[in-house]
Amino acid sequence: MFTLQPGEVKQVNVTLTALSSGIQGAVSSSLGGVIQGATVEIVETGQSTTTDSSGAFSIMNLPPETPLTVRISAAGYQTVEL
Repeated sequence: MFTLQPGEVKQVNVTLTALSSGIQGAVSSSLGGVIQGATVEIVETGQSTTTDSSGAFSIMNLPPETPLTVRISAAGYQTVEL
């Protein structure tokens, strides 16, 4: 666990792998720690999931060959859009 100071924002790192019908990846802190329970959302479809105890996630059944925005958010961390 960590304590945020006023105005402090923690950064996240994301790895993504494109699959034939979805994506998979992992979310970690800028210091390399696992972020469990982060929300990973596909903005255009509204599909979402949360990261598991190792920071991993997958979202399947995405529209093929369609540009999509992935939003990652977690309490105490800056929201990231890819």
